[in-house]
Amino acid sequence: LGWSGWRGLVTSGVLLGLAMGLKQSAALFGLGVVALGWAARHPAWKGWGRLAVTAVLPGAVTVATFLLTSASRGLGWRNPTAGNPIEATSNAPFSWVASFLRYNEVFSFPVANALVGAVSTVCIALAVVLLWVRFGPRGDSVGAPWRFTLAVLTAACALAPALQPWYLTWLLPLYAFAGLPARWHRVWLVCVLAFSLLPALQDKIAPYWAMFVVAV
Repeated sequence: LGWSGWRGLVTSGVLLGLAMGLKQSAALFGLGVVALGWAARHPAWKGWGRLAVTAVLPGAVTVATFLLTSASRGLGWRNPTAGNPIEATSNAPFSWVASFLRYNEVFSFPVANALVGAVSTVCIALAVVLLWVRFGPRGDSVGAPWRFTLAVLTAACALAPALQPWYLTWLLPLYAFAGLPARWHRVWLVCVLAFSLLPALQDKIAPYWAMFVVAV
């Protein structure tokens, strides 16, 4: 595979690095880039070592692009004006846990936020590992790259310390390529309708009550 075979990975790395300057969660799409990049090379390439190379190249380009375009201008991960997503109650179940711990004074604000953030991170990491085993690429197979990417982003949304209705837009373009069975189409339609209603409801009532109304 010459340069033409790697341009997609390099370009994807650049785009991910730029996207992370706006929202660091864009890094989650990197797992999909690796899965799709491996699918494009298999079976000409096989083996865990070559799979690792397929992962390292876009990963390195993503990090370099992010640092060059964001961190150098003070817009990196430690931007003091970015706020803490756990501080605000959102549609994420973990944000409800954090709110309960804070306002019932089970823990102080910093301890409650740190605890919930740590548990959320561990849960997302475990989910990614399990989904990689189920759908992800291996040295001798491509797995199901589109379903893997969709599942990883869904798990990240569900297990993150913050979730807003418009996060569903991360999943919208992927669903069309995932090739899910027809029985999922109705579920998907209901989810799209529900998340479309939430922003308007949340202007009037708390997120957890808005989700309860939509669920009913």
